[in-house]
Amino acid sequence: MFNHYFLSLGVWLFGGICRETKECFVVEVPDRKKDTLIPIIKEKVRQGSIIVTDEWRSYANLKTDPDYAAYETVCHKYEFVNSDFPEVYTNNVEIMWRWIKEKLPTHLSPKKRHLFWAEAMYIRKYEWNTLSSYQRFKLLCNHISKLYDF
Repeated sequence: MFNHYFLSLGVWLFGGICRETKECFVVEVPDRKKDTLIPIIKEKVRQGSIIVTDEWRSYANLKTDPDYAAYETVCHKYEFVNSDFPEVYTNNVEIMWRWIKEKLPTHLSPKKRHLFWAEAMYIRKYEWNTLSSYQRFKLLCNHISKLYDF
């Protein structure tokens, strides 16, 4: 599932979350046009996935895209959970936007924003706030050792 969000920094964000793996992505985009968003979806969302979005018109072509198993929508004008199909909802990505907005530093330079997005996605994926200091340290060491092949 993915969605877009406008930040008080004056930038549009486009992002998504896999409900199964909790992997997520956030990308700054210049606009919310189909020609901007669809290539990002193709790059970030695995073929064969089931996609859930709101009814933003830029996503409309996904309904007939053979790369994805299914495409479902929720009309945010009326609901955030599809009343006919309760498994079709965008709550996860809406929570992600709220969380990012709460954690966003008030003064974040354009050069450092990508670092904030990366840290935010890491924290969300690994449920950082539920871990003890020791577990956090161990997780970081594990990831560093894999990255540098120790």
